[in-house]
Amino acid sequence: MMLSTWITQIVGSGRIADIAIGVIALEIIAIAVLMDRKTLARTGFTLASGLALLGALRTALTGGEAWTIALWLIGALIVHASDLYTRLFSPARRDGRGLMLRPD
Repeated sequence: MMLSTWITQIVGSGRIADIAIGVIALEIIAIAVLMDRKTLARTGFTLASGLALLGALRTALTGGEAWTIALWLIGALIVHASDLYTRLFSPARRDGRGLMLRPD
């Protein structure tokens, strides 16, 4: 019974989203310290879209207004679309796996 009360409190207060945001922040720091800048650049859009989704979750869990949730979700969509664009259509891709908008 104690565990279910704790879970209800942590989810209802939005702390679950705060914890997830903290984990992503630690991940960003670890990537920046342990890996090269290219790795951080490649994962930046993915991490940013995840943070935006967590912002929407936190806003919803804490009783935020619908327009605020919508803004977080629109932000996540824009960042995610940018990520897909760079992965699929980047003219810098030379390995033949990505789609290109124009031939070289």
